[in-house]
Amino acid sequence: MEIANNSEDRIQFNFPFEKVPLSSNIRIKTENHEFLLLNMKYYNNEKWGMFGYLGKDCQFLYEYKILK
Repeated sequence: MEIANNSEDRIQFNFPFEKVPLSSNIRIKTENHEFLLLNMKYYNNEKWGMFGYLGKDCQFLYEYKILK
């Protein structure tokens, strides 16, 4: 999958979790560079306490290579 990015050097994007499996490799193009995202992981740990929902502890982790 390829994602266009309007930032010059920063990786910034919206990831469609329901359409793209985390096992995919994603190429992101910025104005000056290309990045390849690898080994993506998503972690969601909802927290519940005695009085109900306390929030989420979410992380989206990935490795990347600079292609250009």
